[in-house]
Amino acid sequence: MSTTSLFVELLIIGAGATVWVALFLFAVVGFPTEASALQNLVKDSESLLFMAAPAFIAFTYLLGIIVDRWADTLFGNFARRQDTDGGFFMFKTKEEAREARTFLYERSSALRDLFEYGRSRLRVCRGWGLNAALTGPAALLVIWIQLPPDAPRILFTVVTVVGCGLLAMGCYRAWKNLLRGESARLFAQYNQLHAELKAE
Repeated sequence: MSTTSLFVELLIIGAGATVWVALFLFAVVGFPTEASALQNLVKDSESLLFMAAPAFIAFTYLLGIIVDRWADTLFGNFARRQDTDGGFFMFKTKEEAREARTFLYERSSALRDLFEYGRSRLRVCRGWGLNAALTGPAALLVIWIQLPPDAPRILFTVVTVVGCGLLAMGCYRAWKNLLRGESARLFAQYNQLHAELKAE
């Protein structure tokens, strides 16, 4: 996998993380509600956008790394709970799966690129699954702390819970299906290539 692809992947994960980080900050410090304050904020943002862009990208990238590591630990626990044999779904052990991937990577660059693309999708799904799970509570804090009492808080709460819940569940289901599909593909390709080498 190229470093550029990995950089973009972590930016995508970090972009979702900036949402819940910003919401948590708004919940704590609030945000301007007067029209003049909002106009000044937009004006200042436009003037500082060019200078702040590199720092924002770096911050987003850093958040992407952090969330990716958190998600790796969290989703790894999910995978182990579903994998009753302690291996990698279709393999008996994780070591066998790791050896099979190394075997294929060394002998086929096309398969290596295919599996790396699949791994990228897995990381994005698990990263955004965690982002969605954290965005929900952050948005609820903003709704119940910062919004005025006459705002439709109940409606906003329902929309937030349902929306973030569906997104988190969708990311989790996509991650699980991708992981099972990768395991089946790896198992089949490994056995096929191994059999071809034995037949030669």
